[in-house]
Amino acid sequence: MQRMLIVRSLRQDRVAFCVTSFIITNLGSRFIEPPVLNMKLVSGSAFLPTQPQHPAVGSEPTPVLPGHWVFLANCHLSLSWMPNLDKLVEQLQVEDPHPSFRLWLSSSPHPDFPISILQASIKMTTEPPKGLKANMTRLYQLMTEAQFTRCSKPAKYKKLLFALCFFHSILLERKKFLQLGWNIIYGFNDSDFEGLGWDHTQVSENLLSLYLDEYEETPWDALKYLIAGVNYGGHVTDDWDRRLLTTYINDYFCDQSLTTPSYR
Repeated sequence: MQRMLIVRSLRQDRVAFCVTSFIITNLGSRFIEPPVLNMKLVSGSAFLPTQPQHPAVGSEPTPVLPGHWVFLANCHLSLSWMPNLDKLVEQLQVEDPHPSFRLWLSSSPHPDFPISILQASIKMTTEPPKGLKANMTRLYQLMTEAQFTRCSKPAKYKKLLFALCFFHSILLERKKFLQLGWNIIYGFNDSDFEGLGWDHTQVSENLLSLYLDEYEETPWDALKYLIAGVNYGGHVTDDWDRRLLTTYINDYFCDQSLTTPSYR
């Protein structure tokens, strides 16, 4: 504590770093890392009681009495319909809906979103993780135990999966430097990684497991082409950005990443 007072007197620009170090030393690193959003704890319910339905835009949902859930996604894309939703929300406040009924809305920030709906709601926000470590932590939390154990060569598979997470996180981190990171700002996000992994077409995660099971030698050229050339490379249009993408994939997907301890 006395050291922090000295730092505050001499180097105010270093106070934040000094306080962070003090918290890690005395309380632990978990007190400075933002928790990952746990929808199970937030919603107070671990499951959806009925199969989801997709009502057409403009149709009025009717699950209030049975006690079902309604989820309206991307409300910022239907701002013209928001006054109607505002009236429905006001009506819900007057009526006595089923205790199990829930109305969920998702939206990106927009200045024209009705304030009255926000004031009547329990609000939850989620932001992209900040920092390389936070990005990798989030990616690993998306995985299941089955995805770690599906390959017959677990040691090699887990190292390549780590390389894939690191590769994805590096690409996201460069975006915050704008044109210094990429000549063109690309829309890299979790869907790219999910497309590589376990959602969508399950391209890369399946390929990692399949290729390691089928081939004695790791098929580096095929993996690098499909990951950097096809999936992520589909976003990249600038030649220099493509060159940077190729450099990263060559650094992380190589024999040294499998054989060298603590490879960097």
